[in-house]
Amino acid sequence: FRTECSMDMGMAYTFGAEIQKDPVKGYLYFQQAAKDSSGEMGQMAKHALDHLSRTMSPDQLKKAEEMSRHR
Repeated sequence: FRTECSMDMGMAYTFGAEIQKDPVKGYLYFQQAAKDSSGEMGQMAKHALDHLSRTMSPDQLKKAEEMSRHR
């Protein structure tokens, strides 16, 4: 069982605030987390990715997708 992504609430809140400021960075993080994690953590990362891709502006989404291709 892997818990590499477990965070306390303060950490999660800070992380949420960071994503608000830079959704592109959040998108790339969750995309990587979805690849690297299994089970529940993988599902959570996929849900976060879905949510971000619906709430980001089209320009941000395009930028995030381009950056993820060049990793």
